[in-house]
Amino acid sequence: RQVTPKSSDAEIKAVIDSLDVSDQSAMREAMKDATPRQAFMVAMPYGLEKQPDIKSSLAGIEGSVLWVIEGEGGGKFGMVFSGGELKAQEGDLPDATATVTLDIATWKEMLAGETNPQAAFMAGKVQIAGDLSLLMQIQGVLPAM
Repeated sequence: RQVTPKSSDAEIKAVIDSLDVSDQSAMREAMKDATPRQAFMVAMPYGLEKQPDIKSSLAGIEGSVLWVIEGEGGGKFGMVFSGGELKAQEGDLPDATATVTLDIATWKEMLAGETNPQAAFMAGKVQIAGDLSLLMQIQGVLPAM
């Protein structure tokens, strides 16, 4: 089962329920055609709820990240980490601790596991402003990010 851009939130959750959420390659395969909204607003928060071990390792992370995904189908998505919780929001996050800007093609490559986030950054495909150490903490817990 796979998420498509037309999948409803309930369908996305059903796909996640059918997977071993700790299997990064299975998650990547199921989500490779997802839109940024589907990934940030549904799959990430729901997937985290299903992984208490990862959720508990978020406990020490405090801060927020604004993802700016440019191009058709992109958008702005905020991730706020506080007290072991992740709150996702669509739209601008003016006081973000860090901002990650990339185009939709690079985002899709990262989502599918075809591009490593560090390699994309080094190649200039990803721009980062703000607190880089927060992003390093998050990547240690959420490797797909």
